[in-house]
Amino acid sequence: MVSCSTAPDGLAVRPVTPADFDQVLAWRNDAHTRAMSRRSQPLSLDQYQPEMENPEALFLIAEIRQSGGGSPVEAIGVVRFDPLPSSEPTVSEKPGFEVGINLAPSARGRGLAAPVLIAAVAAFRSVNTPRPFLHAEIRQDNPASQRCFERAGFRRVRQEAADLYYRFDYPSEG
Repeated sequence: MVSCSTAPDGLAVRPVTPADFDQVLAWRNDAHTRAMSRRSQPLSLDQYQPEMENPEALFLIAEIRQSGGGSPVEAIGVVRFDPLPSSEPTVSEKPGFEVGINLAPSARGRGLAAPVLIAAVAAFRSVNTPRPFLHAEIRQDNPASQRCFERAGFRRVRQEAADLYYRFDYPSEG
């Protein structure tokens, strides 16, 4: 069962809009983010914007909103779902999406990563049927990300060199 009792009241996810691009890019270019990423070089907006605008991908902003669903109080991170080419081998040997999460520096260490990922996967599932496979590739030296994905229902299925591969197993619905 996937659940997280530490989810803050008012946690919500929504699609990224052009108004978010600068903030998402700043988070992506943060030194800690780059140190944990497979792509460690800083990117310019011209380089990153096409990824955020890819109609096949989904970027979701996580926010903490005022009670009652009011206006956002704080943007706390982004979760991206990138389609894997059908020719690229995956942990399930079927096409799917690679999932990545990046918390804002101010949101790190507050127990928000797993609740954000759970909310994003739920939002992704609500608009994608049949359910595509969800995969994550996580560096072995990133235990915080490993714990986040495991708490969100992903399980490790393979290890290669410095990377661990995770897959989301959809809960059975009865």
